[in-house]
Amino acid sequence: MALLFLIILAAYSNTMNASWHMDDKPNILDNARLHIDTFSPETVFQTFFAAPGSEIKLYRPLPCFTFAVNWYLGKDDPTGYRAVNIFIHFLVAFVLFITVKEMFKTPALATRFSENDSYSIALLSATLWAVNPIHTQAVTYIVQRMTIMAGLFYLLGLFFYIRARLNTPSPKSLLLYVACFAGFIFALASKENAATFPLSIVLIEIAFFQKKEGAASASFISSKAPFYIGLLLFIAAAFYFMKGNLFSFLDRYGVRSFSLSERFLTEFRVIVFYISQIFYPHPDRLSIDHEFPLSTSLMAPWTTLPAVMAVAALVLIGFSQLKKRPLLGFAILFFFLNHLIESTVIPLEIIFEHRNYLPSAFLFVPFAWGVIALLRGLRRKSHLVFSALVSCLVLLIISLGIGTYLRNMAWASQWTLWADAARKAPGNARPLNVLAVELGWNKAGTPKNLDRALYFFHRSLGLYNPNKFQEAEILGNIAAIHFKKAEYQKAVEYYEMTLQADPFFVKA
Repeated sequence: MALLFLIILAAYSNTMNASWHMDDKPNILDNARLHIDTFSPETVFQTFFAAPGSEIKLYRPLPCFTFAVNWYLGKDDPTGYRAVNIFIHFLVAFVLFITVKEMFKTPALATRFSENDSYSIALLSATLWAVNPIHTQAVTYIVQRMTIMAGLFYLLGLFFYIRARLNTPSPKSLLLYVACFAGFIFALASKENAATFPLSIVLIEIAFFQKKEGAASASFISSKAPFYIGLLLFIAAAFYFMKGNLFSFLDRYGVRSFSLSERFLTEFRVIVFYISQIFYPHPDRLSIDHEFPLSTSLMAPWTTLPAVMAVAALVLIGFSQLKKRPLLGFAILFFFLNHLIESTVIPLEIIFEHRNYLPSAFLFVPFAWGVIALLRGLRRKSHLVFSALVSCLVLLIISLGIGTYLRNMAWASQWTLWADAARKAPGNARPLNVLAVELGWNKAGTPKNLDRALYFFHRSLGLYNPNKFQEAEILGNIAAIHFKKAEYQKAVEYYEMTLQADPFFVKA
């Protein structure tokens, strides 16, 4: 674990002085409820209701409290925030390791693997997951501490559930079940996508504890009760976060530039792309903003239907392997289960890499299983080939670490991050908008910079935006630049154009 920590630290060592980005500003820098200077019941309590904006409501209280502690210790210096993110990421990797190791003690796996093999598989899979460059968006992007904390408590809950199931009924097993439930609640208090936790418990029960022949068990926990309890808990969690209306999320399509059917169909292609990124995470394939054309039907673009078929095939493989090869079946189904909230019909933005942080947790377990089995056979047959394969594994881990380090270079500043995004997603408006704002407001307001800002803003008009009313924001910014240039008549003209695009745009 010390070695794993050093590997993670090396891969993220160049992020300590990186700047704040995007949602960091409204969630942390401009969020007065997190800017505490004393620890009292009142100040701590207010951090639990630190939703960005003016509305006071319970909002991801555990990460918000840790942001407040960071603010108390270092104000707006991002170094402390990033150090905490990296350490939490290490804790998640550690919990993933002990959870996988615990899985090998379950009835479905206990007789298949030796203790040494289970240790090696758990360590290798946790390491490959921890240094994968795709997780830079979750770890380096400060506000996504919400994602990594949800992952930490989610996996802790799974660990405690497996430990409880492996114990005979006793006060200790009851405490483990309580700890499992606490993990679920803490994960929900970090981010809402943890609502899938009860279904993951059902998946663990089916994959690792139910009898292979499907015969009924006398014990309560091995009956169908976990399925119904898990389903009810999932619905209850969804009901709570939808404020009593399970279909309230449909209202948010009113501001999106895509429909429900377009998002649902597009997400099949996004999921396939995510899988390709996880297993081939070259820094050039990673970005804060991806250019991803919407799927308007199964045949437009033509890759939609193959993506639907690929996802369906993988899900079927997952179900078919759940009893024969439980590690493989569980890893596949866990991935899709934990994309259920963010990658189906809820009108979030189409694609963000940090959404893979939790779903990908077990994807490397089958790979590690195959590698360790191969090494076990080669050790007896050919020491040379065995050594070569071990060397390849070492090189793979080093390569992933270097890839993470290189990807983190893009996060150094707003300019480097969004210049990188503009190169990779030339059809998207947002990278050009962010660069224009940097030139117009955050850098020296020289005539040259203001002219460059206008150029970027004008280029972004007509490009893809996830929100319908983003054009009004662009036009308003163009007006503001003309105001800075003392071109007042042009400023007035663009403010009027802004109000034509969105009559309720208050700033204009």
